[in-house]
Amino acid sequence: SLIGWWSALGEIERHGFSSDNFFKAASFVRDHPLKIIEEVISGASDVGILPTCYLEMLEGDGLLSPGAVKPVALYKADDAASLYCRRSTKNLYPGFVISSLKGTPDAIVKDFIRALFAMPPTEESEWSATGDYIGAIDLMRRLRFGMYKNLRDTSPGALLLRYKTELLILTLILLFLIANELRVHRLVDQRTLELSSAIKAKEKAEKEAIAGRKRLSHIERSGVISQMSNIIAHELKQPLGALLNYAAVLNVRLKGSLESDDLSKQIIDNISAETKRISMIVDSVRKFARKEQAPQMPCQLNLIVEKAIRTFHQQEDAQTLVPFITNGLSAHVLADPLSLELLILNLIRNAASASKVVKKPKVGIELTEKGSKWNLTIWNNGEELNEDAFERLEHAAESTKAEGLGLGLSIVREIADMHGASLHFKRRPKGGVIAELLIDRLKQKEMNNE
Repeated sequence: SLIGWWSALGEIERHGFSSDNFFKAASFVRDHPLKIIEEVISGASDVGILPTCYLEMLEGDGLLSPGAVKPVALYKADDAASLYCRRSTKNLYPGFVISSLKGTPDAIVKDFIRALFAMPPTEESEWSATGDYIGAIDLMRRLRFGMYKNLRDTSPGALLLRYKTELLILTLILLFLIANELRVHRLVDQRTLELSSAIKAKEKAEKEAIAGRKRLSHIERSGVISQMSNIIAHELKQPLGALLNYAAVLNVRLKGSLESDDLSKQIIDNISAETKRISMIVDSVRKFARKEQAPQMPCQLNLIVEKAIRTFHQQEDAQTLVPFITNGLSAHVLADPLSLELLILNLIRNAASASKVVKKPKVGIELTEKGSKWNLTIWNNGEELNEDAFERLEHAAESTKAEGLGLGLSIVREIADMHGASLHFKRRPKGGVIAELLIDRLKQKEMNNE
């Protein structure tokens, strides 16, 4: 039944109040509605709730004098055909409702309806048929009772059950947003990686272009110096020949007196020997300039190294010691002794020059066996080279010295290539560089054939 209590609470809600705590206390009577009037008149209750038209019915029966009680918030309907009875609610709701379940047979429903409609009016009330329960359903929804009683349960389980559809939709939306965010991040990472790869490729191409320009410049410079070397070597042949002739004439002219003057004889012999050596170097330079290969012969690598060390001490630096560890080996190779001496002398000079930047410069040479090759290592204790300097040293595209032309190592590598040898550089753990020359060993059978 919606008359009375629930309809009054709905009107309280319609006026903007909370029906849950509007009344301090509420009492319910199960007797005649006149009991409610007695409660209000006696002051036991501040207000009473009656079904519509009950007030008029009591006054008509003489049970209540007109004006004995006052309706609260009397509602005035604009429609002239509306119900005459006074009421405080805007809407009218049905009293007791009888309905049939879905599975009830139609015959029983019809018989039941006939019996209800045949009943005489009871207390000015009678049964009627209606199909519009929108107002009643709306009242149940607003006050959360009847079929909407579960709305009063705010526990997590009830909320989950009540809003499962909305929560499912919200979850799907969140999953979609998360998936989209992950997709966006993946695309951004992919594009960033592609951009980074493109930048690295561009930087690599620029470095290769710079290196190519340096190599081209080196080749051009090598060509110019090669032509100049050829010209200089050609022009030096005549004065060198003249020096040899002068030494020979001086030797013949002073032959008698030289027998008693050993120092002068040694000086003249040294002039002749060094002039011949210079002539051989000039011939070697001309062959390098013309890309001609000097004839090779069996020789001992350890003796060539010792000669290069003596030449270094005589011409460059007599103070810097260059210990040579042979490990008792007699290294036979097939080579041009002069060219190989120039190669080793150049490496010793470079090692000594690089070690001068430290307080105690050290240069060392060691000869070892490595399979079918001789391994000659020349090391120094100079400063540790950075990547760029080591790259230039390894490829010999340009000099690592500010005043260098970058041709020394190029000539050294060319001499190594002419002898079928390989030249590599490694960083020394405590600073400095190790030059490693690998050259084929000359077997005893090959020595006999030579």
